[in-house]
Amino acid sequence: MQAKYVQKGSQDGFIKDVQKQGKKRSSPQPFSLSSLQSAMNKRYHASASQTLAAIQSLYEAKLLSYPRTDCAYITDKEFEYLVANLTKYLGLVSKQVALTESIK
Repeated sequence: MQAKYVQKGSQDGFIKDVQKQGKKRSSPQPFSLSSLQSAMNKRYHASASQTLAAIQSLYEAKLLSYPRTDCAYITDKEFEYLVANLTKYLGLVSKQVALTESIK
């Protein structure tokens, strides 16, 4: 592998080796209202009320399930709905999304 030379500040250095390793990890669980509010505060400094207002408007636009549920999983019926409407949701995200699990 070809070495890559880097410089940070006044120190020279080079990368001698890069190792890539594939890893599997479980999909994250859906957010609860409180965990979403906490994540939005940490990432975007949004208040709990701002987050609630945003998800309430998404719920009213039928883009989000009921925002005040304590359920931490997606049911088979909800999964089927998401698969059926995947192309609609793809227009809402900037990243490419791929479906990795099929319905049984």
